[in-house]
Amino acid sequence: MRLKVVGIVFALAAFVAPAHAGNWSIGANLGVSFVSPDGGDMVTVIGWPSGSGVIPIAASPGLRVGFVGANPEHEFYVDTGLQIITGSGSTLRSAQITGNYQYNFTSSGSTAPYLTGGIGILSFGESDGASEGAVSPVFGGGVGVRHKMGNGNGTLRGEARFDHTNEGKDSGDVLFPAQNTFTIKLGFDLWGK
Repeated sequence: MRLKVVGIVFALAAFVAPAHAGNWSIGANLGVSFVSPDGGDMVTVIGWPSGSGVIPIAASPGLRVGFVGANPEHEFYVDTGLQIITGSGSTLRSAQITGNYQYNFTSSGSTAPYLTGGIGILSFGESDGASEGAVSPVFGGGVGVRHKMGNGNGTLRGEARFDHTNEGKDSGDVLFPAQNTFTIKLGFDLWGK
């Protein structure tokens, strides 16, 4: 299963690569996530950037790299998040990467809505003498509004997104439960041409 998920993410990255000849962007996400693990209490995570929280199973993406080809309605981006927490002889690490498609609706003005969806992986591990780790698929989508700044070299985004992460196991032990995450985020992108 892990190889299949990793293969899907790399296939999405290969699909995005041809768009590199067009415009590219780098940006960040700021936001509030409401994480609801199966069988557990809801947890609220506030990130600046999003993904910098201290809850290992809630590594929401914080750094975004995007690509647009000749048609600006079709945007592809990769969201990444990383957390490493060390102390008292143990280390917790959490990393997430998702490949996403975003459809930007056309507008005569500088503000327009968009729809987005993607799939990726969440990797979680801990070591305190013995190492354990799990990789699980993440998938979801959202709706948002983006605003082009100045001469098109930047955009501001506001988005509501729902993601699902499957349970993460290592040798039959559950390291984190399946969870649903609802995120409200603000973001910005700087565009290079």
